[in-house]
Amino acid sequence: MLDMPETTTKTIDVGAVLQARMPSLKHYPAPLCRFLIWSLRTFVNEDRINQFLQRHGYLKGFDFIDQVFDELQIDYLVRHDEIKNIPVTGRVLIVANHPLGGLDGLALLRLVGKIRRDVSIVVNELLCNVNSLNSIFLPVDAFGGETHKADLDRIINALNQDRAVIIFPAGAVSRAGPKGIRDGKWLSGFLRIAEKTSAPILPIHIRARNSMLFYLVAKLSATLSMLMLPREMTGFKGNISLTIGNPIPIGDFESLPMGRREKAQLVNRHLRRLGRGKPPVFKTPKGIIHPVSRKALRDELKSAEKLGITADNKHILLVDYAENTAVMDEIGRLRELTFRSVGEGTGQSKDIDQFDLYYRHLLLWDDDRLEIAGAYRLGEIWRWQEHPKSRLYSQSLFDYQPSMQPLFEQGLELGRSFVQPQYWGLRSLDYLWQGIGAYLRSHTQVRYLFG
Repeated sequence: MLDMPETTTKTIDVGAVLQARMPSLKHYPAPLCRFLIWSLRTFVNEDRINQFLQRHGYLKGFDFIDQVFDELQIDYLVRHDEIKNIPVTGRVLIVANHPLGGLDGLALLRLVGKIRRDVSIVVNELLCNVNSLNSIFLPVDAFGGETHKADLDRIINALNQDRAVIIFPAGAVSRAGPKGIRDGKWLSGFLRIAEKTSAPILPIHIRARNSMLFYLVAKLSATLSMLMLPREMTGFKGNISLTIGNPIPIGDFESLPMGRREKAQLVNRHLRRLGRGKPPVFKTPKGIIHPVSRKALRDELKSAEKLGITADNKHILLVDYAENTAVMDEIGRLRELTFRSVGEGTGQSKDIDQFDLYYRHLLLWDDDRLEIAGAYRLGEIWRWQEHPKSRLYSQSLFDYQPSMQPLFEQGLELGRSFVQPQYWGLRSLDYLWQGIGAYLRSHTQVRYLFG
């Protein structure tokens, strides 16, 4: 007989939470206290939740989250073209409204976890009892206060390690009001964290709601409504709709003539407009496309012209433009990624323009990691009689005199060079210039380089 994995999963103890939140209970008659706690345990489905934790407590992280969604037979809905707005690498602070108080956080983790595994979420209260998710949690007691500097430091350290962090700036579950189900005022601590780490802010709007009973109880007691969250989770029906905005560079906040609290409410307004499909408050660059298939890249580059190979197995290759190829998509992605990392970029999902169609592309290919480390764009002017409408990229920047024409006929324009950030400081630019030297050795008609 197979032995099931032993679990050390903590259970949800409504009685302990109630006594911690309401110390005055100890002054009540013991039979009344026991009746109240028994009633609440029954009301919030404590047994069902603890049975689930005991049954599946051996699962950890994203496997546990998947099991929760399978058990409840729910999922999230998201537009496919918005998924690219989630950065695949690099630090990012994800902010969202908090309509559910539990499942919304798990839905965000499930979404982001399919793109990148280095994601954590800021949590408090009951969720801290679920040790199957401890590796993903960044626990706080009351987010934003000076007395919890250690909690804030953990969040800052995660971002400084180029991780993704999810946070609910409201600090509490959404409540019902005259304008519908909405967050309360957002705490501004998330902006301070973003400023300290230079992390872009990624807004994700969540459309979902708890039961009407929850909102009625919330008007009477914050503690009782918090204790109802497990019941709301187990009783949730339907799907959770997510709308992913474009990342907001933290620099966009620097020039705003207002304090941090007002800026936080502006982000909240931006998020609500995002959820309603209205024009956002902040004009943001588009999300960069996700990396292309490594296999497709390698297969396409097998036919590239080989100019050389370095001692550490970097291949210097020359390729021509072709429609709908992994190579050109990856060049465009890496250009945009690299230029944005130094405060530039086109603001488009990839950096590809009309010049790419008839320029050639010198690549530094890392065959061990299956990565394009960097690239140069080469303009072979003498070949352009095949493209009668072609012109130099540098002509969009300079006015050339007719006397330059003889030089153009023996010249090579260089431009749009980049080395992607993970290859900075690794001789990548030197290798690209070795490739240019190899190119010149086989193209003796070139006497002039410019760009």
